[in-house]
Amino acid sequence: MHFYWLPPLLAGVLDLFLCLLVLWHAPHRRLNQTFALFTLSLTSWNLDIAALYFFADYDLALHWSAAFRYGMLFIPPTVYHLALALTGRWTPASRLFLAVGYATAFVLCLANGQGVLVDHLEIRVWGYYPVGGPLYKFHALSDLIYFGATLYQMVRGLIVSESARQRQQLKIVLLGFAVALPVGLTNFLPVYGILIYPLGNLGNVFLCGALTYAIVKHRLLDLEFIITRTTASLAALVLWLTPLWILTAEVQQRIYGASATGLLPFTLAVFVLSGLVFPWLLRVSEAWVRHMLWGQKYDSLQALSIFQKTIIHVLDQRKIVEDLCEVLTNTLQTDFVSVYLLQPTTGIYIGLREEIGRFLSDDPFLHALSQQQEPVVREEAVLKEKDAHAAQIAATLAERQGEVCVPLWTQDRLIGFVFLGRKRNRAIFSS
Repeated sequence: MHFYWLPPLLAGVLDLFLCLLVLWHAPHRRLNQTFALFTLSLTSWNLDIAALYFFADYDLALHWSAAFRYGMLFIPPTVYHLALALTGRWTPASRLFLAVGYATAFVLCLANGQGVLVDHLEIRVWGYYPVGGPLYKFHALSDLIYFGATLYQMVRGLIVSESARQRQQLKIVLLGFAVALPVGLTNFLPVYGILIYPLGNLGNVFLCGALTYAIVKHRLLDLEFIITRTTASLAALVLWLTPLWILTAEVQQRIYGASATGLLPFTLAVFVLSGLVFPWLLRVSEAWVRHMLWGQKYDSLQALSIFQKTIIHVLDQRKIVEDLCEVLTNTLQTDFVSVYLLQPTTGIYIGLREEIGRFLSDDPFLHALSQQQEPVVREEAVLKEKDAHAAQIAATLAERQGEVCVPLWTQDRLIGFVFLGRKRNRAIFSS
């Protein structure tokens, strides 16, 4: 018995799991609801393919694939719907285009019910596969049009959006599309006689995973960090495994025919060297990759590191604050940096270095901030709808036109905080 039906079935189960996860996280949000519609359509598509591969009986394969095909036909409008929910680009034209997409899907469902969407099934190495009738080409065209419109909306949103978080969401989702779309197109090839095992079901799991991360995660990782770590890890593996493989082959050749115990010292040496060399190699390769790919940002990280080492030698408070503001402004490329420090005699937090403003000891913002042990990003705090402290901090940041608040603690006492303005390049604040 073959298991060609297993990948699409597993893809359907994973898509359904991600759908339920996102709904459970925030069932009332429009974005989460739209994501659920899209993933249910993908689940239906995966089950359609799994049924075609699983059933050996022609009539059963035809029946169950037609039953699951109804949901699949809504992939084009739901993916466009998701793009609008992500970007918030609701215009009369986009609403009309969305309505046409759903109407088209309903018409194709009627055709599927009459059995005219798919002409017949043909046997392939991996199982049955549909041979489309004239309307199937219309479905394929609908897929291309609406996926193209989806990419346009997302790229346009990435260009014009003023929200750093939304821009990062779109980057992550576009990365998911960059992997899933080329892979997904392989599912159309057998319909038109190109015999290649379809891989689209695996690609859509990657896309749904990227979408789930972008929707559910409060603090999104910087793509530069992900790319740097991945590239550095691969480089370190190649740099370590290549000479190790050559050395192992040489050792095996020289002690060929020796007892197994003869290999024991060599094996132990490899383990010890791997533990000592690979972490160092990973650090070196990461620094090299970061410098090669993101030269300016790498220099900024070095400036922060140097500042951290030299600040302990400065005793004048105002000098420390001025240097802190300068290095943060230059390295993070923010619109402004404001530092507020506690005045022990009055209990008031006063802004230093040209900032205007103060916070009295009974300010609700200070009470909310005292519950935080790490930096608070305004766009992340807004998402914590049930957290009154996060809402208070987000409101104060919005009032002061800040994006991040960094609390300063000494011996369990809030001695001050730093407000960071928006980044000039509209990027997110990485960890």
